[in-house]
Amino acid sequence: MEKVELARADEVRVKEIINKVSNIFLFMFFPFLKFVMIFKVFLAIEIPF
Repeated sequence: MEKVELARADEVRVKEIINKVSNIFLFMFFPFLKFVMIFKVFLAIEIPF
């Protein structure tokens, strides 16, 4: 029984770490994505295809 409880605690810990990492990733990725979109728009305006 104790081993099962420890395993569940480890799962919760892993999920919390994954959530934190994904939050940091999104926090850093979205500004980059916005920059890329703005850059694409800028290129589209500068160089008409």
